[in-house]
Amino acid sequence: MTDSWSDKQKKLVFNTVAIGLSPADQALFEAVCLSSGLDPLRKEVYAVVRGGKMSIQTGIDGYLKLANQTKELNGMEVLFFDENGSESEVWVKKTPPAACLVRVYRKGAAYPFTASCRFEAYSQNNNMWRKFPETMLAKATTTLALRRGFADVISGIASSDELSQAGLAAPELLTQGTPEERPLAPTITAPKPGTPSKRPPIAKKVPAAAAAKASEPNIDAAAESLAKSTGGTVVNASINEKPKTPGRDDLQAVAEECGLTASAIEGILGLIRNDFASGIATIQQKSVDEIAALNKRFAPASASLENW
Repeated sequence: MTDSWSDKQKKLVFNTVAIGLSPADQALFEAVCLSSGLDPLRKEVYAVVRGGKMSIQTGIDGYLKLANQTKELNGMEVLFFDENGSESEVWVKKTPPAACLVRVYRKGAAYPFTASCRFEAYSQNNNMWRKFPETMLAKATTTLALRRGFADVISGIASSDELSQAGLAAPELLTQGTPEERPLAPTITAPKPGTPSKRPPIAKKVPAAAAAKASEPNIDAAAESLAKSTGGTVVNASINEKPKTPGRDDLQAVAEECGLTASAIEGILGLIRNDFASGIATIQQKSVDEIAALNKRFAPASASLENW
């Protein structure tokens, strides 16, 4: 493990996925990422600022990575229960389960680490909980069980499932471990003949500062309380600066981090036509095999790639 990020890595992280942090927060975030092995460029960990406070967060994927890195995670058991207490490994009913129990097994431990959550206590009024109630409940329960079983490596990193109870979670983390869904195309109804067309009403714009203030009541108190109860890190943060637009150097740093060769990077730069933000996002979504394929396709003297 390196002692610090390179200047290029720092510029990339703090201009793309961790914007608006004070120098002290940047140093803290870097130290936690290095000690935990979580990579912010691969969206495994986030620095989230709410109400002048920073919390370092990860999702279920990050917790599983931390546990697996110890080489001591020896399996998990997930059970769902109905209102009568009958258990099931697979939930097939149309109604949500009443509760979930997760056992995490760690090598060397005499007993499993157990956590249980009731649906009534943990469910939230949002689309993810309505569409995937058993998955969301299992995620929340697994998070608690992993925290209990691997507190020595998870301490100091808050869970998005816990922080979401107060609206403090990074939105990108809340969908980890859930089925991907594609947005439906809007339905367009043709007007009847002779009917004058009507313009859709223009939404009234609310100043960003006022909207943020209205949507975050008592945000400082919530952040402090959650940090104490979950082991999350909460420190003072400076006022967010205006996000900087990623450039060529940022894309090159991401590409090198993901294993792309110099010739592949040059080829991609020629394709994206200075749309560096989209280029960075596309590269980060590539698998190891897709990165290898790009290196091969963009090798010197090979044909150009039309659709990468």
